[in-house]
This record gives sequence, structure tokens and C-alpha cells, in this order.
Amino acid sequence: MRRTNGQNPDVILLAGDFVSNSAGLDALEPLRGLKAKYGVYAVLGNIDYEVGAVDIRQRIESYGVEVLTNESIRLGDSGREARLIGLDDLKYGKPDWEAALAGVPAEALTILAAHNPDAVQRAETAGLDIVIAGHTHGGQIRLPFIGP
Repeated sequence: MRRTNGQNPDVILLAGDFVSNSAGLDALEPLRGLKAKYGVYAVLGNIDYEVGAVDIRQRIESYGVEVLTNESIRLGDSGREARLIGLDDLKYGKPDWEAALAGVPAEALTILAAHNPDAVQRAETAGLDIVIAGHTHGGQIRLPFIGP
């Protein structure tokens, strides 16, 4: 948390799977101290739904982190408009692309926060600019014959 804050981030995005069981909710305490110029945001992941999405969401939000579910928010305050779009988990949530993209100007820079990287396929056809995803557990890089 101190290292992250020390970078003076504009935005912090958390891409889900916060705890693996309800006993781990107390491990979320360090989220309380995260600070960013335009806010700290999260989306829930599949494990969060398995453990208890309502409890996890309430705990995260009690620490000042805004959980985005099928909605967008404006980031920044000048220049080209930027929108952060939070999509619900593809497997256990109820992702609603129409609600998530409602009101997003066509000319805005768009950043999609989604737990499951499979959202990138739909994001590409929707013309979104950037996708930030979790879920891969270190498997973002897969080398031939070596694997993740």
C-alpha cells in the first residue's frame, strides 16, 4: 500500500478475486490506505462471488474503494474525456454491456475494468481503448513449450 501510494497514482484499479474464503475478509484492511488522485476502483471476480460478493463488496467499499458494476465514471477533469467502465464478472455476475456503456461518449478514451480477460473480445467490437483484467493468476504470458 505504501509503495503504491508512493507512486502518486492518478487511478488505482483492482481486478477482483480479493479473498478465497470469508475468513480472509480481514486481509482486505490494507485497501483502506490506498489513495489516488482520481480514485480507487474495483470490480468483483468469480471467487468473490463464490465466497460472498455482497460481504466482499461492503468490506471493500467501507475502505473507500468504489466497486463498479456495469457502469462507467468520468476520470479526470480536463482535456479529452476519459471513462472508466466496470463490468460485472462474466461467469458468476450479471454483465450488462448496454448498462456499462450507457452515456459513454463515442470520442471518450475508454478503459474497461473486467475481472475475466475474455471481455476483451466484446470490448474490441465495442471500440473500447484499453482493457484491464485479472483472473489469469500469472498466466498472462505463455511461452511456447514452457507455458505460463
